[in-house]
Amino acid sequence: MHDKISALIHLGKFLGMFFETVDQSKASAPPIKLIEPHMSAAEAAKLYQATLKAD
Repeated sequence: MHDKISALIHLGKFLGMFFETVDQSKASAPPIKLIEPHMSAAEAAKLYQATLKAD
């Protein structure tokens, strides 16, 4: 007798319900810009305001 859970997992993999690898070739979001210590207060404030508007 075979394990029922294992059979369901194999069936799901066969049907393509699970992904073993992640395709990272497509960039889904732009890189995150960080506020760095060398930035001026005005630059940091501008970047912070831009992150608030993005949501």
